[in-house]
Amino acid sequence: LTEIPEPPPEKISISPEIVLTREFCGSPISNPMNGNILVVVKTPGGDVAIEELDPARQFVKVTSSPMLSPMVRRLVSSKYQTTVYRIDTVLSLASGFADSLIEPSISVAAMIDVLTLGSRSIIRIVVVWWWGDSPYVESILTPPAGNDFVYAPSTLQVADGLLFLAGSSPRGACVFVTKPAVRKSWSANYVGGESLVTCMTTTITKDRNFAFLAIA
Repeated sequence: LTEIPEPPPEKISISPEIVLTREFCGSPISNPMNGNILVVVKTPGGDVAIEELDPARQFVKVTSSPMLSPMVRRLVSSKYQTTVYRIDTVLSLASGFADSLIEPSISVAAMIDVLTLGSRSIIRIVVVWWWGDSPYVESILTPPAGNDFVYAPSTLQVADGLLFLAGSSPRGACVFVTKPAVRKSWSANYVGGESLVTCMTTTITKDRNFAFLAIA
């Protein structure tokens, strides 16, 4: 029996035309750990989910997480004293290395507008997931709030356990920073002068000899 060759495992094959014609709810991003693609899609049941696709295996779905999981609903209900009805808009999606000294891990963050029951008002939240084989929600927080400054949802970035948002105030351009594992508030870091942040990106390295945020 030891001389009988074993048949090769059946190859998983999913047509890219089937996967990539799903209704997207935002631009795809990359998982910095493995280069896979993260997308926000509407599921056949009408829910909104984050899916990780492996382009090396014909875009097979590796893992996924619903955006409005029971945990998200409970945290929103506890924080805002209201009940989530559905997602209204997915404003941005970002991924980056988490702050871990044990082993590299990935955090995924999304800024979304959710519609609530009763008043049918919209609440804007930022949800942060630990991302892996079994993603789970790490925290929910409110974006920077104030009457004297603004921020651009599309500039959301994740690096080293931190979240970044580009914005502006009467003092000029600034970058809002928060570390959800430590606090839920944002600090404003001013660029100086009459500047305007036009784009922002983070590095994909865990080498602490290099800065992890670049702005232009």
